[in-house]
Amino acid sequence: MSIRGAQGDSGTTSRVDAEALRSEIEAQCQSLVDAGIAFWRINDNGDAELQMVSGEAYLLGEAGVTRCR
Repeated sequence: MSIRGAQGDSGTTSRVDAEALRSEIEAQCQSLVDAGIAFWRINDNGDAELQMVSGEAYLLGEAGVTRCR
């Protein structure tokens, strides 16, 4: 599902569509883990981070994905 496909007529994303998009993002991140190029890590705040073997780290938050390192 694309972001464009999840938007309603007003251009906003509904809560249901946002949850579907989050699930899709998590699945894509998990595919990186399955491929051996990333792993999940729990940071000091107890939040899940996607750690890439190349050193980058991404925090999956309520509002989106943030690069930490």
